[in-house]
Amino acid sequence: MNNYYTLRYLVDELKRKLIGTFFVSAVTGGKNIIDLIFENSNEAVTVRVGVSPGNQVIFMNHNRKKTQANMLTFFSELNSQSVVSVEMAESDRLLYIRFENGMHLLVVLYGSAANVMLVQGKIVEEAFKNPDRYTGSDEPLPRPPSVLTVTPTGDIIRDILKVNPLLPRTFLKDLPLLKMAGSAGNYEIHALAQQLNDILLHRFEPGLNPDGNFNPWPGDILPETGKEVFESTNKAVRTAWYSRVKTERFNRKFSPILKLVTRANEKYKGRMNASENVEKSQARILQNEHYGHLLMANLHIHPDNPGTITVADLFSGGEVTIQLQPDLTMAENAAYYYEKARKGKKSARVAQENRGEIVQKAHMAEQLLKSLYVLAQQRDPETLEKWIDQNRDAFRILGLNEKEIDGKVFPFRRIQIGKYDIWIGKSAAGNDELLRASHKEDVWMHARGVSGSHLIIRMNRSTAYPDHAVLENAARVAAWLSKARTTGLAPVIYAKRKHVRKPKGAAPGLALVDREQVLLVEPAPPESGQES
Repeated sequence: MNNYYTLRYLVDELKRKLIGTFFVSAVTGGKNIIDLIFENSNEAVTVRVGVSPGNQVIFMNHNRKKTQANMLTFFSELNSQSVVSVEMAESDRLLYIRFENGMHLLVVLYGSAANVMLVQGKIVEEAFKNPDRYTGSDEPLPRPPSVLTVTPTGDIIRDILKVNPLLPRTFLKDLPLLKMAGSAGNYEIHALAQQLNDILLHRFEPGLNPDGNFNPWPGDILPETGKEVFESTNKAVRTAWYSRVKTERFNRKFSPILKLVTRANEKYKGRMNASENVEKSQARILQNEHYGHLLMANLHIHPDNPGTITVADLFSGGEVTIQLQPDLTMAENAAYYYEKARKGKKSARVAQENRGEIVQKAHMAEQLLKSLYVLAQQRDPETLEKWIDQNRDAFRILGLNEKEIDGKVFPFRRIQIGKYDIWIGKSAAGNDELLRASHKEDVWMHARGVSGSHLIIRMNRSTAYPDHAVLENAARVAAWLSKARTTGLAPVIYAKRKHVRKPKGAAPGLALVDREQVLLVEPAPPESGQES
C-alpha cells in the first residue's frame, strides 16, 4: 500500500498539513500501530503509522485522537515542538519529520525493520518497536541503489525488480505491458523498469479496486473495471487501510462460523441420506430373515463347504446359496441372520421416526450455508453480526457452539503458575497464533529439538523475567507437553517473545529463536489447581 511512489505523493500532502503544527503526543493505536498527534490553532491532525511486517502504512486522519489512561505514550521530548520540515529519502521508504529543536522522527516503512524512531543527531533516542535493539544505535540509513546490470533469468518481473526494487510488486504480474514483453535481454529489462518508474512518477493514479486493494496504476496501463480513483493519495491510502481492517475483522469472525456451519451441513446431509436408504435396507432385512428361516428348516444338513450352503427355497422355489460363518453351527448361523434382521429393523425404525427432524435440520444447515456465501461477497462485519443474532435459534437447534460463534472460546490452554498466567498452544497452527497474540516482553518456551506445544509466560509488559522457580515449573510443563515427555531430563529453551520469529513461508509451528537460554528439567504435567 505504502510503496515508494505512494510515499512520494503522500509526503507532499504531509508537508502541507504538518509544517507549522506542534507535536502533541504519540500513542498506541493497536498492535504495531502508533498515532502521532499534531495540532495548530485551526485543527488537529493524527498521523497513523502501521509497522506490521507486510502491512506497513502511513496516512493522516484529520482529528485528534483522545488519549486514554491505558495507552502507552512515546516521544515526550517532542511535546510542543513545531514541525519545520517533512521529507523523504531519495531512494528508499524512509520518511523524516523534523522539529525546531533539531530532533526528528524517522518513519521506516519496509519489511521487519518497519518502525518509528526519535533521532537526535544520528543516534536513536527512542523507538516504538524493539526499543532495546535500537535505542542508542545509529539511525537506519537509506539502502544503496540497485545494481546497474542484471543477468536475465527469464522471469521478467524478478528481473525488473532487481533493476528497481522500489517498484510495487502488487499488480506487476497483471500489467499487460509485462505480459507482452516475453523474454527480455538486459537492455529491454532496464528500459521497461525505467518506463514503469516514469509512469508512477508522472502519471500516478491513486485508487481502489472493487476488492478494496490499493491500485496506483493509470487505467491505460492496468485496466481495472470498477476502480475508484481519488484526488488525494492520503484519502486513497486511508480508505484502503480501513477497508483492509474491515475485511480482516470480518474474516476473523466469518472463518470459524463457516467451518461450524459447513460441518453441520455435512453431518445432517449424511444423516438424511442414511434415512433415505431405509427403503433399500428393507430388502436386506427381509433377506436376512429369509436366510434364518431356511437355515432353521435345514438343520439336518451338513454342508460340504463350511463357508456356504445351497438349499431349496421353500418360499419362492428354486435353490438359494447362503454364506455361512465357518466356525458357527447351522443353528448359530440362523441366529446370526436373525440378529442382523433384528438390528436392521431397529435402525430402520429409529431412522424413520427421526426422518422429519433430520430433514428439517439438513434444510436449516443448507440455508445457513447459502446465506453465509452471500455474506462472503459483502464482507461486512456489521452485517455478519446482525446475521448471527438473527440465527441464534437455528444455531441451538443444530447444536452449534455459540461460544465459538461469538469468538469467546479462548484459543489456548491456560494455567496459572504463581501469579503468572500461562498460555499454551493446542496445535501447530495454535502455536503460530500464540506467537502472534503474545506481547514482546512475554517469555516464550519450548522443549528443545522435539515437537510440542509452545508456552508463553504472560509478563504484563514487564521487561524482567519471572523468578527461577516459576521458569522451572513452566519448563517442566513445556517438556511434558512435547515428545520429550518420557525422558528423564529434557532441555527446554526460553527467550523473550521479541527474540522469537516466524520465518516467512515456514511450516505451522516452526519458530526461530535468538538469545535463547536453556533449562534442564524433569517433564511434569500441570499441578492440580494450576488449570484455569
